[in-house]
Amino acid sequence: MDLHRLPRETLLQIVGYLADSHRPSLYAFALASKSCYISATVFIFRHIHLALRNPGELQHDVGALLEALSRTDSYRHVSALSLKGCLDVKTPIGTHPGFDSIDPQGWWKIWAPIISLIKTLPSLAKLVYDCPDQFPPSLLDALHSHHPRCRLHHLKLRLQTLSRDCPDPHEMALATSPCLHGAGLYCAWRDSEGVEEAMMELVAGLAPNLKEVAVTKFKPPGADRYAHQRGKRKGLAGFPPPGSGNLGSLTSLSLLGTVYLLSPTILQTWSGFTDFSCLRYLALGGEGAGWSRDHVNGVNGEVMAWMAHNCSFDQLKVLRLVLERDTDDTQRANYGDNAVLFFTSLGPLDELSVTGPLEPKVLKAILHQHGQTLEKLGLHSLEDASRDDPAQVSRHEIPMIFTKEHIQDIHTQCPILEELAIPVKRTQSNAAEVDIYKSFARLDRLKSLFLILDCSD
Repeated sequence: MDLHRLPRETLLQIVGYLADSHRPSLYAFALASKSCYISATVFIFRHIHLALRNPGELQHDVGALLEALSRTDSYRHVSALSLKGCLDVKTPIGTHPGFDSIDPQGWWKIWAPIISLIKTLPSLAKLVYDCPDQFPPSLLDALHSHHPRCRLHHLKLRLQTLSRDCPDPHEMALATSPCLHGAGLYCAWRDSEGVEEAMMELVAGLAPNLKEVAVTKFKPPGADRYAHQRGKRKGLAGFPPPGSGNLGSLTSLSLLGTVYLLSPTILQTWSGFTDFSCLRYLALGGEGAGWSRDHVNGVNGEVMAWMAHNCSFDQLKVLRLVLERDTDDTQRANYGDNAVLFFTSLGPLDELSVTGPLEPKVLKAILHQHGQTLEKLGLHSLEDASRDDPAQVSRHEIPMIFTKEHIQDIHTQCPILEELAIPVKRTQSNAAEVDIYKSFARLDRLKSLFLILDCSD
């Protein structure tokens, strides 16, 4: 095939596929010819990532990037910019790395290279800020002035205002900015009092365009021994009190880490601040930032039953769940039925990941309800027997073992499945185990297969 003769539209389709499937091949394709290079630059520079270390290196990196963009005439191709890391700024001992620790002129000077960069990007539509430092006021001003429709994803949002009598004007400008589209919160035990509640208030209307929220909670084992009652949080100073009746319209909600999901309380609270029928992505339970699985809560049967009866997830397309059996014996016996009730209450999903106790009837319900539309499926059967006498663990509390027949069911009921993650019980490579591996070959459209090899006795 002579690549020189292909129309530009075809070349763009090729580089678009390479950009999504195998990035190194995109760079190799760009070296094939001048026309291939010109087409590839559209995707090579589409999303730029900058690592933040210190002001000197930042200025050098931005200068090199601007030179590359100028040489390839690619300013217009940049639609997303990600900033990750921490600028090593020398501050007096004992000061907190917030707005008070750096004077405004110094703050502006440190971030001047980034501000100069975004001014040259006419198509910037997304800015990802993955830094523990507070978002610089000068950068927010530049966004408002030059890219008022740019979507800001602040992955480590902090609200120091909650510990002050008067709100910090810069922080409140960020929290209520029309650019703020996504926010990630890391709530450490006894170090982030009221942060989640404040986020709910932002979702309910204080942040007009906030659509994606991820809350990750951390709590060391045994920390309850040091707990004592705290006063009620006052709310965000200068803004209407919580419970005003307004509902936000989040499209993505993640509740991760040690968030308590063994009762409907937290979901009931969130449902009072955002309309669950607008959600397209929902993650409940999960490690988040590498937190130990031993200290991560999951959703039990009681909560699944409550969601089935009280929540409308009309637009939900992606669901990630960590499951956990109920501690109450009566509820524990109904766990499987409640799981079936929940999964069948949802509309067809595009992506589903389930970690925790699984049963054949739950798998059957998942495949029947969602199989025809699933493109990605992750199943990881786990059981927590830490509360039980190992000699008395019931058959239902032994992790479900996937057989060749289960893989055949996935093949039959998931015709467009492209990604699959599933455990395989090792049985010394006998015929039954080999048959399971062979059965994966029947998944015609599969592009990615992740096997969790279970070598336990």
